[in-house]
Amino acid sequence: MTGWNKATSNWLRRCVYERVPKSIATPSAFFMSAIWHGYYPGYYLTFMSCGIWNEVARLLRRHIRPLVIPTKESESSATAYFYHACSLALTVMSLNYLATPFLLLSAAASLQYWSYWYFAPHIIVAALFVGLPVVFAVKKPPKTDKKD
Repeated sequence: MTGWNKATSNWLRRCVYERVPKSIATPSAFFMSAIWHGYYPGYYLTFMSCGIWNEVARLLRRHIRPLVIPTKESESSATAYFYHACSLALTVMSLNYLATPFLLLSAAASLQYWSYWYFAPHIIVAALFVGLPVVFAVKKPPKTDKKD
């Protein structure tokens, strides 16, 4: 969020993100940003989708990045550069897909545009949102009975 308008970003962080429960902080900040922009449905479709994309990006960074770039020294490896190039490409493509409703404004036109993609980006992101925490779940050690 900090890459956008600095004052707005700071206000959203201080007045929304940090004041609501952590579990709804990101969607709340994106929802408030949609309200800030106006009442066209395209704003809500864009910002609420961006909230989900943001959470999935955090999950990917938390779980996938350490597999590709395990140490600080490997940050300058060819694999790391490939990872960063793919991340950049996915970010640009996602922003192009997600920002279109912001420009179209109407829900019908926005959903029609996304239907040309068969909602595939939304389906993939939803699957990652549900699947990544399951696949990379922290395994708890088995309990052992200690008798004194």
